[in-house]
Amino acid sequence: MKRIVCKNIPLSYKKVKYFLSFIKNKSIKKVILFLKSNNKIKISSIFLKLINSIEIKGRFRFLVTKSSFLKRRSFRAKGRSDLILKTRSNIYLEY
Repeated sequence: MKRIVCKNIPLSYKKVKYFLSFIKNKSIKKVILFLKSNNKIKISSIFLKLINSIEIKGRFRFLVTKSSFLKRRSFRAKGRSDLILKTRSNIYLEY
């Protein structure tokens, strides 16, 4: 199987995994139609770019893994601070 990789996407692993649940076990035509109808969502544009970069004729599947994350601080009262983790994810398209 060949693989296309899209690394360090600034979207959380859970959001991408949830979006994948709508795409699983569908034909490529239905997937493209679904992604084009949801073009305002950031994830759908990324998936469309992956699919349009190649011609898929048979089976395909998406894999999502966790990637690195950015650490940010949120300052609060009395000298305290909270840690904010901005997660990223990797998307693999196997065909």
